[in-house]
Amino acid sequence: MFFMLLFVLFISSYIPVVKTFNLDIISPGLRTGPSKSLFGFAVVSSSTKQQWAYVGAPRALLTRQRSSIVSSNSTETIPVGRVFGNIFECPNGTDECRPILIENELSQAMPSFHTVLDDAWLGSSLIATSDDSLVTCGYRLMRNISIDRYDTRGACFKVSSDHQDVSYYDFCEQSSETELLHEGSALCQSGLSLAYIPSGGRSDIIAFGEPGAFQWSGRIEADYSDTLLRQLYAYKSASSTPLPYSYLGYSVLIIKSKSRDINDRSYIFIASAPRASNGRGEIRFYT
Repeated sequence: MFFMLLFVLFISSYIPVVKTFNLDIISPGLRTGPSKSLFGFAVVSSSTKQQWAYVGAPRALLTRQRSSIVSSNSTETIPVGRVFGNIFECPNGTDECRPILIENELSQAMPSFHTVLDDAWLGSSLIATSDDSLVTCGYRLMRNISIDRYDTRGACFKVSSDHQDVSYYDFCEQSSETELLHEGSALCQSGLSLAYIPSGGRSDIIAFGEPGAFQWSGRIEADYSDTLLRQLYAYKSASSTPLPYSYLGYSVLIIKSKSRDINDRSYIFIASAPRASNGRGEIRFYT
């Protein structure tokens, strides 16, 4: 019996041990957003600041000027603004979360902002790049084209790491190409999904899902920001006619292609089309 016990102890010493720990589910740290803002719809971590978080709140107010801090332990009233959506930064070690975007900056970045209606759901998708720049989208952004005509193209914005510069992605603006086929981009829903991967070079690669384009056949677009190269991936059948209601781009992902060459910068874009193939759904790979 003694030798059997020694044998068991000897064998167990070579078995890998998994260390576990308990999460505090009784008294977790808590941060809340403004009333009815859907604070927490999207959450990402900072790439450069330890334990900082950025939070999307697609029903938060968008004010004309910088508003005060929103604290989980405060009853402070947020200044009046548009129900448009916003993103917040939540520093480590405090209960404070500060709104980042203001209306004046977005209107300067987006030429047609004066035609935009409320309830854009900005902050519904959100990523933080390697230098802590933020990209956020409002896939429900709607523009007033004429008295009784609207579009729902959505919109995406890139915010610099110091929050001083805001740029606008105009992927779904009208052109002679997209005027065809149900006005291709009029129901684009740009930025319903986002994906990001560090390129290992001068900057990053970002993919945007646009499931509403071309009568909901969908498409994805990639931004190679180091070369300002834009690539378009559209769902097309063998006859080169987009297949309606496939919802390509409902979710997107970027992975690095497997290669033994450490200098290989090839990437694979993966996009879902959940209503393709008569509702069976598809996952598409683009290289």
